[in-house]
Amino acid sequence: MNLLQLRYFCDTAQSQSIAKTAEKHMVPASCVSASIKRLEIELGTNLFDRSSNKLILNAKGKLFANELQIAFDRIDGAQKKLETLDKEIPQIRLLVRARPKWIAELIIEYRTLNPEVNFIVSNDYTLKNIDDYDIVIDEQQDKYNGWKNFLLSVEMLCIKAASHSKLGGRELTFEQLKEEVFILPSRGNGMRNRYELLCKEKGITPKVAIECNDRQLLQYYVQSGIGLTIGAYRALNDNTQNAICPLTVVDFNETQNVYVFYKNYENKNLALKDFCDFLYTKKYI
Repeated sequence: MNLLQLRYFCDTAQSQSIAKTAEKHMVPASCVSASIKRLEIELGTNLFDRSSNKLILNAKGKLFANELQIAFDRIDGAQKKLETLDKEIPQIRLLVRARPKWIAELIIEYRTLNPEVNFIVSNDYTLKNIDDYDIVIDEQQDKYNGWKNFLLSVEMLCIKAASHSKLGGRELTFEQLKEEVFILPSRGNGMRNRYELLCKEKGITPKVAIECNDRQLLQYYVQSGIGLTIGAYRALNDNTQNAICPLTVVDFNETQNVYVFYKNYENKNLALKDFCDFLYTKKYI
């Protein structure tokens, strides 16, 4: 027996008419009649009592039709769910707490290839409830226990100053920078945490003059000479930082490991798996 054969039987059981079933499926009545007869032969029992040109569903037919209807209701429901999923716009919720400009470039590149995927992106370092997000880009931290992850990049870090800074061109120690003020993102950001930990290790009081989560504004402050900051060497290749230079700090040998933390993939969000695979191809290590 096949699905179409069972459909013919169910529709005929409901309408008590082979002609109406044939009209619904746009096939000859003889096709429906023959199909139902084959079904009865396979089952080894009659499902209809036949009298002249009439079909009357018998007790076995009623039982079989009721059970089949339950099955078809579930099949039809599953089909509708699939159709609904096809109509839904894929959406990825992304929390970016490291390398925001690079991640923005990767999102734009991915969207060029997959314009049907929408992103909701936040750069909030202080957010505590991260359950609403599908992916978090951050350094390794205990608060992401239970999330899957892979290493996205390993960056050499440096302390940066304005190109005209009097500190440029000299060999320095972190101790010699203890009176210098820093311009850094708010607490929770990896660069801010790293600076405060170094200060603690060396017994220095942190001096954060400006908290700034806006990357362009932070660069503007630094290149104006107001203070120093910490960032990746690679970012210095960005022409927006041509007024900023790295300082030679002999006891500053820090790296930043950035991870992609992600939830288990779900069939309803195949775009999540695809985007994670895309990020994996962009690893910078």
